[in-house]
Amino acid sequence: MQMPPPSSGPTRMGPETFQAFRSGYDVSIHEKLGSHPVPRTSGRARRFSVWAPRALQVSLVGDFNGWNRSIDPLFPLADTGVWSTVAAGPKAGDRYQYAILCPDQTRVFKSDPCATRFANLPDHSSVVSDRFQFDWNDQDWLQRRASCDWLTTPISIYELHLGSWRNPTIDSSHATSYRSIAQPLVNYLKDSGFTHVLLMPLMEHPFDGSWGYQVTGYFAATHRYGCPRDLASLVDTLHRHGIGVLFDWVPAHFPKDEFGLWRFDGSPVYEYSAVREGEHPDWGTAVFDYNKPQVVSFLISSALYWLREFHFDGIRVDAVASMIYRDYSRPSGDWVPNVKGGRDNLEAIDFLRTLNTEIGERHPGVIRMAEESTAWNGVTAPVEAGGLGFDLKWNLGWMHDSLAYFTTPVPARKRTRSQLTLPALYQESERYCLPFSHDEVVHLKGSMLAKMPGPNHRIQADHLRSLYTWMWAWPGKKLLFMGSEFGQITEWSNATPLQWELLRTPPHAGIQRLIRRLNAFYRDHPTLAATDHDHSTFEWLQGDGGESETFAFMRRSSHPRHTLVCVGHFSDTPLNAMPIGIPSAGPWEICLDSSWTDFQGTHAPLSTTLSARSIPHHHHAFSLSLDLAPRSTLYLCPVASPR
Repeated sequence: MQMPPPSSGPTRMGPETFQAFRSGYDVSIHEKLGSHPVPRTSGRARRFSVWAPRALQVSLVGDFNGWNRSIDPLFPLADTGVWSTVAAGPKAGDRYQYAILCPDQTRVFKSDPCATRFANLPDHSSVVSDRFQFDWNDQDWLQRRASCDWLTTPISIYELHLGSWRNPTIDSSHATSYRSIAQPLVNYLKDSGFTHVLLMPLMEHPFDGSWGYQVTGYFAATHRYGCPRDLASLVDTLHRHGIGVLFDWVPAHFPKDEFGLWRFDGSPVYEYSAVREGEHPDWGTAVFDYNKPQVVSFLISSALYWLREFHFDGIRVDAVASMIYRDYSRPSGDWVPNVKGGRDNLEAIDFLRTLNTEIGERHPGVIRMAEESTAWNGVTAPVEAGGLGFDLKWNLGWMHDSLAYFTTPVPARKRTRSQLTLPALYQESERYCLPFSHDEVVHLKGSMLAKMPGPNHRIQADHLRSLYTWMWAWPGKKLLFMGSEFGQITEWSNATPLQWELLRTPPHAGIQRLIRRLNAFYRDHPTLAATDHDHSTFEWLQGDGGESETFAFMRRSSHPRHTLVCVGHFSDTPLNAMPIGIPSAGPWEICLDSSWTDFQGTHAPLSTTLSARSIPHHHHAFSLSLDLAPRSTLYLCPVASPR
């Protein structure tokens, strides 16, 4: 195939078009690369552009030219690494790929990295599509979001895998789609009291079993549930009913499918070239090369695309630890140090700082959340202070430590007490979200209910209710994976719906009712969300468990009447006349108790008002005498405090 001079070709774009792309500053590269209608041309002319810097030839093949690579060649734009052409034949809905002649004379067929639509599996072709149009009705929501102080706002997140959620009790459809799930999901979330939903990755991916975490289409909503307009409709519906929508985004790695980004032009284009940098040992995937400005432009454009086009309210960045450490999951001697000889991935850190800065400047009120599993200092610190610039970090330490205690059989819990209290020592280091996510109910870990000790589901449900009640009072935003809110018995599988039939049995219905009450209490009590990240308001009353496995802490605010005391009694035997120190006299009330019969516990909430005694305890001048049910957690508030 004969090439024209670098400065010519059947396209009006020139090398200057990609100057920002080559510098890492183009945050809308998908509007230049990919497939786009050509303005002011007759017919169906479309421009196709792709970055393939080491390719010898690139051709456009598809339904419109019989997949014949000699009909629509692309031409290089000087030394940009971009190839481009204008083709008259393609129309919306046509499938296409790029046929690329590699430096070693082999030919590969690749989907378009900036495509917004993909064909139905098992076909991995891109699909010609115009920018989708949607009449949004969420302007009021977006205005409120822009001025919201999320730091002091209740955030209770329901993590959702869209394909396996279907609830037949409120959804009569047999197949899940973006549109069919919208209203049933709204109804369920409003009834349950969750403020936000976190959608597991909906970017195009070839393998269902990856749950969306091995992405091949960074600008394409997966075809599994409908078209982009359908996804926009889902988000719009949730917004109109006051529910925020977060999305899971995966910039840490990508799969090595032959049609995807991996060795895109026969050489490492998007990934590091060295195996010790460019291949992820845990997942068998490729690692993005954040040293390349074009890769930075590509990824930041992707994140901003989803926020702008689909009005998402937040982004959860997956696997941040694997990005910021060069030795992540690699044995000694099998990783490449940075230019300073250290283990930090300096270019990945710079990328994350740039990402969070761009999101913060362009989308005020959008939440930037990190799944980061190490003690890296400053994940939620501002970029100008040397941090990564995230708003929230998943508190995986709290999750592991809390589960270590609650999953231990009661007679052996004494040796794990320190893990229940340890999170108080580091909770001031970052701004946290407390997650019981999908990662905790897969890979033979068992469901949340199955983790709990006990001879039967009733006892296990007691433990789980006490854990959730403890969690909702602990500082930090909340996140629960679907099914955990009613005590699913089996481990989650993306191939089957949740066990909704369990709600016909009392223990599971009781767990669900408790979550509803906890969300309402968290939303209405002025101290909890407002002081989630004010560490001076947390105080241990009893942090050693004593002989009875009883723990207590206090959450305070500037208003004494808004004090909350949380007491957990995690033994199998009841405890009577337990003294708890309190800061003020007058009547106090048991506002919520996980052992109440309303939640299928054993305590009937007959009289919940208690009188303070002028007997000092726990370094306070007053105290209460409590009768505690086994495997329970309760909240105490001064009378007249909001419930």
